[in-house]
Amino acid sequence: MDKVLLCRRSPFLNFDALEFEDLDTLQFDAPLTFADGTPVPKHLQTSAAAVYNEEYLIIVFSGKYEQLRISNSEIENSKTENLWAQSDVYEVFVGSNAKKTKQYREFQLSPDGLFFDNAVNLAEEKSDHSWNSGMKGISFISIERKIWRSLFLLPWKSINAQAGDENIFLNLYRASGKFHGDELLAWSPTGFGKKCFHQPEKFGVLQFVE
Repeated sequence: MDKVLLCRRSPFLNFDALEFEDLDTLQFDAPLTFADGTPVPKHLQTSAAAVYNEEYLIIVFSGKYEQLRISNSEIENSKTENLWAQSDVYEVFVGSNAKKTKQYREFQLSPDGLFFDNAVNLAEEKSDHSWNSGMKGISFISIERKIWRSLFLLPWKSINAQAGDENIFLNLYRASGKFHGDELLAWSPTGFGKKCFHQPEKFGVLQFVE
């Protein structure tokens, strides 16, 4: 049976004015485990929330940390190839009817706001790193609370879907630590191994609620 991620209407009207504490109002009711389903220790606890408006699907992660791995890039808010190899990242893999088509979109955000987006077609064993989704990303770090949060604003058109659709499949990930992460976390467990995140058959489903 598919895991279900509840998606509520966004309480936010102005994303440019958001601050770390504003996200405390969200229901982070999608906990991540290690990729094999094993619970994570307290210092890595990570959960996600899904909200939406007419323009965006919005995925928000909130995770504890001991030490963050951040790239040496001096370019802010830019698309960065191989981001997962340079930095801790949160990741969203999502697509309309992705379980059947084996086509989905990959989005990544780092603690310092760098991003990566990618159009994946597993059926044809292709991916398009030049694809431009129009995504927006915001990251916050609370040094006092030792929490890193990232907010993905994903245009509906980028995932060929709209609010209320019943066939949006997705998975949520965190890669922390050294190269591609000593710690690989997933909302819907995938197991470990090469390209373990790229398994749409293990995606869960988005369910809209008011």
